Amino acid sequence: MTELSWVSWSEVVEMIHDRLGKSVNAETMLVNAIESGKVRWRCSRYPPNATSRWMADCWYSATEIHLATTIPTEPEITRISEPVALRDIEFSKESISCWLDQLPAASSLASQTKRKRKSNPVKTKLAQKAIEDIWGKAGPPDQIELPNGPFITRIRDWLKDDFKKRGVAYAENIIGDTQILRAGGRKN
Repeated sequence: MTELSWVSWSEVVEMIHDRLGKSVNAETMLVNAIESGKVRWRCSRYPPNATSRWMADCWYSATEIHLATTIPTEPEITRISEPVALRDIEFSKESISCWLDQLPAASSLASQTKRKRKSNPVKTKLAQKAIEDIWGKAGPPDQIELPNGPFITRIRDWLKDDFKKRGVAYAENIIGDTQILRAGGRKN
């Protein structure tokens, strides 16, 4: 069996720009390729026999991607769900080359790479859980009694504590202010 050669996230972004031009959103294209299973990839932080996969509740930001990873260990299997820095993601050079060869011309890609922002139900449920834990079934006080700024701060503090209890790294940008406000019924 031939040993695969691996390239970094930044190298693949550069390959996409070289092939299709700087105007395409290479990062979004790459995330779409991961989601759809069109490219072979791994996380360099984990052993070679680990399997990382994109799940429905996964997300990514400008610096990290949230993955579910399975690591076969003796006598059991370890499962990890955590944010991973993009610099730790590697791709099979062969699968990237094949994927790039199948892409249409750059002009037709411009409309395909604009990723629609959609609300993440997992994040919204997490914010709703925080609201319920803090204020119970009655919900939070109205906006006059508790303005949006302190409301958001209180939710973020709860999230930090919850993540710490579960032993998961917390990132400030994991849930946006708008999602928190929506979860509290303060924004449409």
